Amino acid sequence: MINDSEYDVIIIGAGQCGVLLSYYLEQDNISYLIIEKDRAFSSWYNKRWNGFKMNTANWMNNLPGELNSINDNNLINKKQIINQFEQWSKSFSPRINFSEVKNVNFQDGYWNIESDSYSYETKIVVFAVGLNKTYIPKLPLNITSNVQQMHSINYIAPEQIKTKNVLIVGSGSSGVQICDELARIKKYNITLATSNNKYFPNSIFGISIYSYVKKLKVFDIRSKSLFGRLIRNIAQNKGDPATYPKPSTLRDNYGVVLRGKVIKIIDNIALFKNDKTLTLNDTTIIWCTGFRVDISSIIDNKLKSTLITDQGYPILKTDFESVMPNLFFIGLRFLRLVSSHSIYGAVRDAKYLALEIKSKIKQSN
Repeated sequence: MINDSEYDVIIIGAGQCGVLLSYYLEQDNISYLIIEKDRAFSSWYNKRWNGFKMNTANWMNNLPGELNSINDNNLINKKQIINQFEQWSKSFSPRINFSEVKNVNFQDGYWNIESDSYSYETKIVVFAVGLNKTYIPKLPLNITSNVQQMHSINYIAPEQIKTKNVLIVGSGSSGVQICDELARIKKYNITLATSNNKYFPNSIFGISIYSYVKKLKVFDIRSKSLFGRLIRNIAQNKGDPATYPKPSTLRDNYGVVLRGKVIKIIDNIALFKNDKTLTLNDTTIIWCTGFRVDISSIIDNKLKSTLITDQGYPILKTDFESVMPNLFFIGLRFLRLVSSHSIYGAVRDAKYLALEIKSKIKQSN
């Protein structure tokens, strides 16, 4: 194991947030290193199915310094957004070490990061791991092994589904997109267990919903403002608003059976909120129930009670900074902006955090 302490900042994670932050640090000539266990932008490769489409318009996905930015309201697909990231990152070649972080500890005023290949000592660490853990609701579940199950992260294409029936749990953006993709094939009997989330219409009075979002600067709302707290409360209680198609459209166009939230699954019988049941014969369950952040596996045991909750979520004293000094987080929901988890919010948060880090370094010199 090699010890290396030449960097002002260590960034854990080379997803969109980690690389965006590195771009702004490089603009300020701040030395940094990103540590990534997989590949740059891995979540776009590995956590989205082949037919995935963005639910944010092109103008929301522009990257800093991009030469050919697009400002329309169109929605691009997985291949296109990956190509956008890859082409953009070539313009400055972010400094990345591909290894897996095993432990993060704090000693004598320095953060110590141990990976499976190196150990580092630095004054500033940024976690840019995003929502890194799949989430399935804690329900009473007794499902036999002959019922196929997968989280949306493991869904790639319809060819994976070998059963006649499909139960999709969750009607957020992932749930309705996957349901739409499977329903168009007209090969499966699909049941969609809906969530409480609302849906953005495609347009209002013939004008794209994204034009209204841009005009009203919805994605620029601060999380701690009155409107920001209201949006956060709605999201926490009902889930994020999803884009079309609405579940009712999937029902009317393709015969998808709609049910309420899943209450429990016992002996291969699913019980829904509206008291309907479904026997899971020849059925695949796709859990479209989202992700959570959990960094408990790499935080040193001595620091866990101070830094993270029992669920592994970081305890913060400011928009980005942990309760311990010079430990920052980016890419989590509702950090500085209501859009902090999106590309649009990540660009703005990364720029803001880079300025904060620059100030910290200046104060310590």
